[in-house]
This record gives sequence, C-alpha cells and structure tokens, in this order.
Amino acid sequence: MDRAVAVTGASKGIGRALAIAFSRKGWRVALLARNEQALYESYTRLTPHPGEHLVQPCDISVWTDCQNAADRVAERFGGIDLLINNAFGSAEKSLAELDPGDIHDFFETSVNGTVLITKAFLPVLQQRHKAHDRKTQIINIVADWGFPMHNILTGTPSYVAAKYAIHGFGVALHRDVASTGINVTNVYPGIVASALDIDDPMERVREVHGDTAIPLSDLVSLVTFLTTLESSVIRHVVISPDNPVYNGL
Repeated sequence: MDRAVAVTGASKGIGRALAIAFSRKGWRVALLARNEQALYESYTRLTPHPGEHLVQPCDISVWTDCQNAADRVAERFGGIDLLINNAFGSAEKSLAELDPGDIHDFFETSVNGTVLITKAFLPVLQQRHKAHDRKTQIINIVADWGFPMHNILTGTPSYVAAKYAIHGFGVALHRDVASTGINVTNVYPGIVASALDIDDPMERVREVHGDTAIPLSDLVSLVTFLTTLESSVIRHVVISPDNPVYNGL
C-alpha cells in the first residue's frame, strides 16, 4: 500500500531533508510552506513516485490556507499516514530587543500555526486509518530547548516559550486523538546542521560544525524509524550531537 506524508516547512532545511528521505523510501510527499518557489526546488529533489508528489503553498497561521491544503491532500492522496509539524518561526533576539509585532507574528506561525494545521489534517489522518485499519501518526519536531528539565544554556525567551508550547501541545494531543487512530510523537533535537544538505558527507558537517551539530541524515534516520513500529509508539525522543561535553539531556 502506498504511504503518504505531509511535511510543513518543506521549503528548506529539516523539512526539505525529511521530504527527500520519505520520497526515497517510496512515500508520496505533500510539501507545505509559504515560499512556492522554494517548495518547487524541494520538489525537484524528491525521488519520483508513480502517484506523484504534491506542492501546496500554505501559510499555516491562516486557517483557510490550512483547510485548503488538507482538502487538496485528501483529494490527491486519499488520506495520509503521517503529518510532520516542522514549520517554525524565528525569534533570535532577547525579549527587550524584539518588536511586539514580531513577537505576535512569531507565535502566530510557530504555535497557532502548528495547532491550526494539525486540526485541519486530523480528518485526513483519520481517513487513512479508517480505510486501512492502521494507526496514523503526527510527529512534532520540537527542540531539546523545549524539553522540561533541559540543562544546557537555552535560547531566547520567546523562542523557548514557543518550543515549550509545542511540547505541551504534543503531550495533550496524543491523549486527545489516540482513540481515533492517531499516535503523536515529539522529537527533541539539539542543534541540527540544517543549513547543509541531507547528502553532505560527515566530513562536510564536521568542517562546518565540528561535533556541535546533528547531521541532517541522522535526524531523518530517526524520524523515518519512528514510522516503522507496528504495535507501539515512542512518545518522546531526544537526539543530541555526539559531543562528550554537550551539557544537554
């Protein structure tokens, strides 16, 4: 049976790498992000599928965009097995330095957008579950900064607050939807070499980051593994750089 995944933030970085990896495993992929041109750049990297993949421009902070994306994916794919919530905004400044409007926009995308796109895709996930009597899945790419009791020096307050919100959302969401055939997993990566390419060799990763960042290939290997479990679910998983002085979890 064909399997299908929708990936938010698929125009670059982690989202693009995940889309490529799932296409290489024979999945149909729906690519979601605001930047249509960058989505098509991601599309050219996908391994072709007989049923074709789908490019769907979508601002996840806008409900009509989310609903249109879910409807189009349902029509083209007949449901999906997996939704990956990867899209997230940027808030690299201290709270004092951030403009109030920028704070609002950041949370609209990073938190509200994640909730809205998930709500829109719940029927699409349930559609696949009912058709094949098999659990479907939501994977939230959080960050180790969003994991309670994280010990490493964390990022800026707004960024960490949003990551904690996604952590809590994933915890409560699993309890809310598990009975409808959907499992939820939160993935908490440390620093990821997201500006590099999934096919870059380890030599390139070490050249740029030393041993301070997780290669994209390692992160996508973990995420694809999470979809192979037949009768169990990993609720939370932390992945850290292989660095003996990394004071994380």
